[in-house]
Amino acid sequence: MVKDFEIIGEITNTETIAVGSSIRISKRLKKIYGDGRWHKLKGIAKLSLLDGTICRVEIHWYEMSLQSLSDAINLILEDWREDALRGVPSDAVREIIFVSYTG
Repeated sequence: MVKDFEIIGEITNTETIAVGSSIRISKRLKKIYGDGRWHKLKGIAKLSLLDGTICRVEIHWYEMSLQSLSDAINLILEDWREDALRGVPSDAVREIIFVSYTG
């Protein structure tokens, strides 16, 4: 996966815009990444594009609330195992998964 941009600094003005079944792709998220309480969020970020252009944009992303940190780690490891079964090389570029846990 080629990344066409880089986020510069922090994402600001974040807010939750949908939760659980009100997320249009909630079934797909659960099928690919597992059960959990999914949230769709939005915020403002400054991006640096490949051509050097800097722009301010609204971005949207999904996060899952897990019961424990071990659930998060197991989810990541399971995703990597599935990649190996599909023949994805172990050194392939992957999406970055951020795990934020407050227990």
